[in-house]
Amino acid sequence: MKHRMVIILGTSILVLFAAQSVAAQDLFYSGTITVDDIEVILDIRDEAVILGEYVLTNRGDAEESVTLGVPEREATFWEGDDLVIGSITFQSGETKTIQVRYIASVEGTGTRILSFTPAITLNGAFHPEPPARESVTLWLPEGVQKILHSNKELNRQPPDEKGRVAYSWEEFNIYPTSFTMLSNTQQLDLSVEKFASPNRIEESNQQITVQLVIHNHGQDMIEDIVLIDDFVPSEFEAVKPMDEFWVPEVEESDPTSIGPSISMNSDQGRRRPSNMS
Repeated sequence: MKHRMVIILGTSILVLFAAQSVAAQDLFYSGTITVDDIEVILDIRDEAVILGEYVLTNRGDAEESVTLGVPEREATFWEGDDLVIGSITFQSGETKTIQVRYIASVEGTGTRILSFTPAITLNGAFHPEPPARESVTLWLPEGVQKILHSNKELNRQPPDEKGRVAYSWEEFNIYPTSFTMLSNTQQLDLSVEKFASPNRIEESNQQITVQLVIHNHGQDMIEDIVLIDDFVPSEFEAVKPMDEFWVPEVEESDPTSIGPSISMNSDQGRRRPSNMS
């Protein structure tokens, strides 16, 4: 039996520079409230119901009010049993646990793609510091026993009493970045590995090479595989000077090409597929 497949990849490349940029301040929350802990559960069916719990603390000496949000989603927030409408106020040193619920669409039919970001916004901006802990649990639809690919290293949990399978992920002191997950109701068994060398860009004109390898662990032939790399420029850290920060341009290439190496040059801000050696 032959199958066609679309694979979504995630790329996060960290560009580190010592100095801060004044222009970057508009991108990040500048108040005194910190996001200390993030715990998110996704119930994936026809769509994904996302339930999150966030621990926030006011580290300042004065009262601070913020308006909470979820990037590109309409979300409902609670504090305990109370619905949060508008801004929420923290006294100096006060810690609050906030719950949030929102819906994310799951694209596709046989092959299904889900992408979401566990971060919340404060006054419309992301927090500049990582949380102490971040935990995500994804419950797959009934009848789906495994994911085909994720841009995070997920741990598969044993099925529950109804046979549903969950994957979990937990990290400490890292920034919340996008999750992308690929599943298939036909139970195809593919994996994708991505290698970058070097894995940091620290100087002008430095180049990295990203290599992609696809493995078919199943018994069926799979054809017309398409690789889509969800490269997100916002996942770069701010640099100085901001007006010289390069934004990559993604060029179209043959969608049936498998296993390319991708060159990325920081002075040109462009990714160019090349032949894999």
